[in-house]
Amino acid sequence: MVYTIAKLVSEFAFGLVIGCYLNTLEYRLRADVRLFDSSCYCTSCGARLRLRDQIPVFSYLRQRGRCRSCGAHIGRRYPIVEAGSALLYLVCAAVIDNVLVFYFTATLAGILYVTVSILLRGKFKLTRKYVLGIFSLIGLNIPIMLGMSIIALESAVK
Repeated sequence: MVYTIAKLVSEFAFGLVIGCYLNTLEYRLRADVRLFDSSCYCTSCGARLRLRDQIPVFSYLRQRGRCRSCGAHIGRRYPIVEAGSALLYLVCAAVIDNVLVFYFTATLAGILYVTVSILLRGKFKLTRKYVLGIFSLIGLNIPIMLGMSIIALESAVK
Protein backbone atom coordinates (compact mmCIF):
# COMPACT_ATOMS: atom_id res chain seq x y z
CA MET A 1 0.00 0.00 0.00
CA VAL A 2 2.74 2.46 0.99
CA TYR A 3 4.75 1.46 -2.10
CA THR A 4 1.74 2.12 -4.35
CA ILE A 5 1.13 5.55 -2.84
CA ALA A 6 4.83 6.44 -3.10
CA LYS A 7 4.86 5.26 -6.72
CA LEU A 8 1.82 7.36 -7.62
CA VAL A 9 3.18 10.45 -5.85
CA SER A 10 6.54 10.10 -7.60
CA GLU A 11 4.88 9.65 -11.00
CA PHE A 12 2.69 12.71 -10.35
CA ALA A 13 5.81 14.76 -9.48
CA PHE A 14 7.62 13.39 -12.53
CA GLY A 15 4.60 14.35 -14.66
CA LEU A 16 4.80 17.91 -13.32
CA VAL A 17 8.46 18.14 -14.29
CA ILE A 18 7.79 16.69 -17.75
CA GLY A 19 4.91 19.14 -18.24
CA CYS A 20 7.23 22.01 -17.36
CA TYR A 21 9.81 20.71 -19.83
CA LEU A 22 7.16 20.30 -22.55
CA ASN A 23 6.12 23.93 -22.07
CA THR A 24 9.75 25.01 -22.42
CA LEU A 25 10.27 22.78 -25.44
CA GLU A 26 7.12 24.05 -27.15
CA TYR A 27 8.08 27.70 -26.57
CA ARG A 28 11.68 27.27 -27.71
CA LEU A 29 10.76 25.37 -30.86
CA ARG A 30 8.15 27.97 -31.75
CA ALA A 31 10.47 30.92 -30.98
CA ASP A 32 13.44 29.25 -32.70
CA VAL A 33 15.55 29.41 -29.53
CA ARG A 34 18.28 26.87 -28.77
CA LEU A 35 16.82 23.97 -26.83
CA PHE A 36 19.55 23.04 -24.36
CA ASP A 37 22.10 25.85 -24.18
CA SER A 38 20.21 28.59 -22.40
CA SER A 39 18.59 28.66 -18.99
CA CYS A 40 14.93 29.53 -18.41
CA TYR A 41 14.02 33.19 -18.57
CA CYS A 42 11.02 35.53 -18.55
CA THR A 43 9.74 36.02 -22.08
CA SER A 44 8.82 39.64 -21.30
CA CYS A 45 11.90 41.08 -19.57
CA GLY A 46 14.48 38.35 -20.24
CA ALA A 47 15.35 37.95 -16.53
CA ARG A 48 16.87 34.57 -15.72
CA LEU A 49 14.54 32.45 -13.60
CA ARG A 50 15.85 31.17 -10.28
CA LEU A 51 15.41 27.55 -9.32
CA ARG A 52 12.60 28.44 -6.91
CA ASP A 53 10.76 30.14 -9.79
CA GLN A 54 10.78 26.95 -11.85
CA ILE A 55 8.84 24.58 -9.58
CA PRO A 56 5.90 23.44 -11.74
CA VAL A 57 2.47 24.81 -10.75
CA PHE A 58 3.60 25.82 -7.23
CA SER A 59 5.79 28.71 -8.46
CA TYR A 60 2.93 29.97 -10.61
CA LEU A 61 0.58 29.94 -7.61
CA ARG A 62 3.15 31.47 -5.24
CA GLN A 63 3.88 34.33 -7.66
CA ARG A 64 0.19 34.73 -8.55
CA GLY A 65 0.87 34.19 -12.24
CA ARG A 66 3.36 37.03 -12.58
CA CYS A 67 7.08 37.37 -13.27
CA ARG A 68 9.09 38.05 -10.11
CA SER A 69 11.28 40.62 -11.90
CA CYS A 70 8.95 42.67 -14.11
CA GLY A 71 5.48 41.64 -12.92
CA ALA A 72 4.39 40.57 -16.42
CA HIS A 73 1.46 38.16 -16.58
CA ILE A 74 2.34 34.50 -17.13
CA GLY A 75 -0.27 32.64 -19.16
CA ARG A 76 -2.55 30.11 -17.47
CA ARG A 77 -1.62 27.61 -20.13
CA TYR A 78 1.67 26.80 -18.38
CA PRO A 79 0.28 25.45 -15.08
CA ILE A 80 -2.62 23.80 -16.94
CA VAL A 81 -0.19 21.84 -19.13
CA GLU A 82 1.97 20.95 -16.12
CA ALA A 83 -1.01 19.74 -14.08
CA GLY A 84 -2.46 17.93 -17.10
CA SER A 85 0.82 16.15 -17.69
CA ALA A 86 0.98 15.17 -14.01
CA LEU A 87 -2.56 13.78 -14.14
CA LEU A 88 -1.76 11.89 -17.35
CA TYR A 89 1.28 10.31 -15.68
CA LEU A 90 -0.78 9.51 -12.60
CA VAL A 91 -3.50 7.76 -14.62
CA CYS A 92 -0.98 5.89 -16.78
CA ALA A 93 0.94 4.77 -13.68
CA ALA A 94 -2.26 3.50 -12.09
CA VAL A 95 -3.38 1.62 -15.21
CA ILE A 96 -0.15 0.38 -16.84
CA ASP A 97 1.91 -2.09 -14.83
CA ASN A 98 4.78 -2.51 -17.29
CA VAL A 99 7.31 0.27 -16.67
CA LEU A 100 8.66 0.34 -20.24
CA VAL A 101 5.18 0.52 -21.78
CA PHE A 102 4.32 3.29 -19.33
CA TYR A 103 7.32 5.44 -20.26
CA PHE A 104 6.89 4.86 -23.99
CA THR A 105 3.21 5.81 -23.72
CA ALA A 106 4.12 8.95 -21.80
CA THR A 107 6.80 9.80 -24.39
CA LEU A 108 4.29 9.51 -27.21
CA ALA A 109 1.84 11.71 -25.31
CA GLY A 110 4.55 14.35 -24.87
CA ILE A 111 5.49 14.26 -28.54
CA LEU A 112 1.85 14.63 -29.53
CA TYR A 113 1.36 17.54 -27.12
CA VAL A 114 4.32 19.51 -28.47
CA THR A 115 3.36 18.82 -32.09
CA VAL A 116 -0.31 19.72 -31.70
CA SER A 117 0.44 22.78 -29.58
CA ILE A 118 2.89 24.18 -32.11
CA LEU A 119 0.65 23.43 -35.06
CA LEU A 120 -2.46 24.93 -33.44
CA ARG A 121 -0.63 28.17 -32.79
CA GLY A 122 0.26 28.27 -36.48
CA LYS A 123 3.60 29.98 -35.85
CA PHE A 124 5.82 27.11 -36.80
CA LYS A 125 6.68 25.90 -40.24
CA LEU A 126 6.45 22.12 -40.27
CA THR A 127 9.72 21.06 -41.82
CA ARG A 128 10.55 17.69 -43.29
CA LYS A 129 13.14 17.11 -40.57
CA TYR A 130 10.58 17.68 -37.83
CA VAL A 131 8.01 15.35 -39.42
CA LEU A 132 10.63 12.63 -39.94
CA GLY A 133 11.73 13.00 -36.32
CA ILE A 134 8.18 12.59 -35.05
CA PHE A 135 7.49 9.53 -37.18
CA SER A 136 10.87 8.02 -36.28
CA LEU A 137 10.13 8.31 -32.57
CA ILE A 138 6.64 6.91 -33.00
CA GLY A 139 7.94 4.19 -35.31
CA LEU A 140 10.55 3.17 -32.76
CA ASN A 141 8.08 3.17 -29.89
CA ILE A 142 5.29 1.12 -31.46
CA PRO A 143 7.30 -2.09 -32.06
CA ILE A 144 8.78 -1.88 -28.57
CA MET A 145 5.34 -1.37 -27.04
CA LEU A 146 3.92 -4.25 -29.08
CA GLY A 147 6.87 -6.43 -28.08
CA MET A 148 6.27 -5.66 -24.41
CA SER A 149 2.59 -6.47 -24.82
CA ILE A 150 3.37 -9.81 -26.49
CA ILE A 151 5.86 -10.70 -23.75
CA ALA A 152 3.28 -9.79 -21.10
CA LEU A 153 0.64 -11.94 -22.85
CA GLU A 154 3.01 -14.89 -23.18
CA SER A 155 3.90 -14.76 -19.50
CA ALA A 156 0.21 -14.49 -18.55
CA VAL A 157 -0.65 -17.59 -20.59
CA LYS A 158 2.09 -19.74 -19.01
